[in-house]
Amino acid sequence: MRHWVLMVGLALAACDDDAGANDGAAGEGGAAGEGGAAGGAAGEGGMGGGAPMGCDDEVPAEFADLVNPLAGDAAAIAAGEAIYNGTCAECGGMPPINCSFCHGATGGGDGPITANPINPPPTDFTVGLGCDGDLFHRTSTGNTTGPMGSIMPAYDGVLSEDQIWQVVSYLRTLAP
Repeated sequence: MRHWVLMVGLALAACDDDAGANDGAAGEGGAAGEGGAAGGAAGEGGMGGGAPMGCDDEVPAEFADLVNPLAGDAAAIAAGEAIYNGTCAECGGMPPINCSFCHGATGGGDGPITANPINPPPTDFTVGLGCDGDLFHRTSTGNTTGPMGSIMPAYDGVLSEDQIWQVVSYLRTLAP
């Protein structure tokens, strides 16, 4: 029984909480990897195609200028997809990291956890993403810097920096 409760607790902890991207507002976004497979420096692009957008004032200065070093790399995107879908054997976490449990198979914020509403809801990665630095920051720090009530865990120390950038790269493929 204790193992089941632990697994449910960890599954809940693996979900994102940032409602900002769910309202479709440019520059607002969630955690688990909003970043830059589409390429370009922070501050370039717009919502279409998952291109990086400029960081808003809420992104801490030490993250605002970060640019995904793996942007557009096919191997990084594939590795990020494996992490996102919980099929990455070497990614750590017990149970394996599975972003899709909260964010959904296509990143629409409609994963299985949403059968019981959570507030704030998981981020919808299909409506446009924030700047690379914001996505890296939210994935790294999770609910410690997200909206009140968030259940998004922090992945700093669970995933390497490269793995976080891989997730960011994959998330860029989910936005139109």
